[in-house]
Amino acid sequence: MLVIDSQSPNGSPGRPISADMHAFSESVKSKFSAASARYKESISKGTQGLKAKLLAKNSSVKELSKGVQREMSAGMAGVARIFERLDPTLKRNNDGTNLNFFKGKNTQNNSAETPTDCHRGKKVDNSKVTYTEQICHSLNDYLDKVAVKRWKEICYELMTFLSGYLHKPYISLAASAIVIQTTSLMYTLPSALSMSISTRVGHELGAGEPGRARLATLVAIGLALLTSAFGLLGITYGREAWGKVFTSDSEVLELTMAALPIIGVCELANCPQTTCSGVLRGSARPSIGARINLCSFYLVGTPIAIILAFVWRLGFLGLCYGLLAAQVACVLSILIVIYRTDWEKESLNARQLVGRSSEYQIMECEQGIGFI
Repeated sequence: MLVIDSQSPNGSPGRPISADMHAFSESVKSKFSAASARYKESISKGTQGLKAKLLAKNSSVKELSKGVQREMSAGMAGVARIFERLDPTLKRNNDGTNLNFFKGKNTQNNSAETPTDCHRGKKVDNSKVTYTEQICHSLNDYLDKVAVKRWKEICYELMTFLSGYLHKPYISLAASAIVIQTTSLMYTLPSALSMSISTRVGHELGAGEPGRARLATLVAIGLALLTSAFGLLGITYGREAWGKVFTSDSEVLELTMAALPIIGVCELANCPQTTCSGVLRGSARPSIGARINLCSFYLVGTPIAIILAFVWRLGFLGLCYGLLAAQVACVLSILIVIYRTDWEKESLNARQLVGRSSEYQIMECEQGIGFI
């Protein structure tokens, strides 16, 4: 039996299906909108958090840089004040007025006074310094820095260089290497003594005690002579055993044994002159020691060594005798300088260099507490 549905198309059974589909799509859309809103919210929160962190880090870096800048500025200002106290001529107005360590306190410079050289208190007018004088001052600073030890090191290298032109150069070079190692080992004692006496003399002169500085110098020279005497005895009587430490070659050992006593006598002069060079450094006269070493080793020692080694045919021993002549000339010259030193004058120069008197006055200022 055939049954016909009398419902209209609008009321057909397909209507509930389309309503369910519409509700499903609406729910999917709402869920997608909610998910996208949450995603956008999380992204915005993450971006804001990252931005806040970057801003915080940027501000912390700025604060750190400002703190470092303040510390550097304070340190540089402190160093500048120290140098101004050491040398009041470093800071000047255009009209030649000295700016005092304390703010607001100016002292007019006398027209007869000129800036003071940092080494010996010599009067130098900075406005009239020529290019040649600047070169001379630079050379003087170079001599002060290279000073004593470097001239001797270069002289030993020259001695090694000349040994290569002697008869049987391999033997001379081997003996020269042993000699240089020996002198380097023996130089440790006078070098330590030189540094210690340099500090002691500088302290005593700065404290206004020239008598104690002179006494310390005499004691140091006595210790230098004593240690060099022990070195001479040790290197003379132990030259065979010492040579066998380096080589077993009979020719090299024989030449080394002949040269070591001469080197021992060289050290007898080397130790006192190295100590006296420390005294000159402690009294702000390093250029004198540098010039003495330069003239002794290159104007006295080197020509004598070349003449004895190549003209008189003494070979490697001639080079050693030239080194001995240089050491003797050096120690005699520097001992004469030490003997003729006016310790009272050196004490006054030391006070001028540090820019203070023997008595202190404490004064408060904006920067803190200062010493006059």
